[in-house]
Amino acid sequence: MTTRSRSLASFALLLLADGVFAQGFPNTPVQWGLPSGGEVYDGVNMGFWSTARFGNDDGSDGWTTMDINGDALPDLVITSQRNANGYMTEFSPANNSYWKVHLNTGSGFSATATTWSVPPGGEVYDGVNMGFWSTGDFGNDTGSDGWSVLDMNGDGFLDLVVMSQRNANGYMVEFSPANNSYWKVHLQENTSAVDEPRPDSRLQVYPNPVSTSLHVMGSEILGEVVLYDAIGRTALSMNATSDRLVMDVSSLPRGVYLLSVRNKTTWRSERVVVE
Repeated sequence: MTTRSRSLASFALLLLADGVFAQGFPNTPVQWGLPSGGEVYDGVNMGFWSTARFGNDDGSDGWTTMDINGDALPDLVITSQRNANGYMTEFSPANNSYWKVHLNTGSGFSATATTWSVPPGGEVYDGVNMGFWSTGDFGNDTGSDGWSVLDMNGDGFLDLVVMSQRNANGYMVEFSPANNSYWKVHLQENTSAVDEPRPDSRLQVYPNPVSTSLHVMGSEILGEVVLYDAIGRTALSMNATSDRLVMDVSSLPRGVYLLSVRNKTTWRSERVVVE
């Protein structure tokens, strides 16, 4: 998760908790970057015109928006594409199938897709292997799966949960319904924690509220220190080469800000009031 995206997500929670700007949308929007793709309908390129949709024409995408990587920000997840025969199928359904994930950058969705591996299975429809072409459905043909996506083990990451399979009589049934029944859960393999900085609980920010000089102290070199305003714009930015610095906020308008401190090993966000 980027410094900016983590900061803005934290800021939203801080504002809501404090009752500041808790209701309503501002008049001025921000432009949220989108990748190429989406829906084509009767030859018209409509793009990603909603938060979830399955496109009409051949080559159109099927997509949804959800936090797939556990960073508390919604990502653009393209689960399928309509083939020349009109079926929505996952990408490469016959071998090494995958979804295309455009991760949230804090100011848009990444233009380059991340390949999100998907296991064998999903839906077969009229003999066509569609795979896990959406985030949840029940397959048509015998042997097709019924599945959903949810955080099954409470670790903050979405898992692929296969609950059932269509039997020879056309019924969707759990696995081994007569004895020791079960679901098949594909737990998300998350390795980002290895590279992600850890929260720093030893950061000191004072005085707060502040009118002139804001002191920031940590247990190690602070690194990038950014002060964001109430709509996420950078108000002040500094790079610290020691474990402390002083920010001159005397020229800033009064209001609520978010201080974000990040280096290679730690991160921390603090609500700051300038008065």
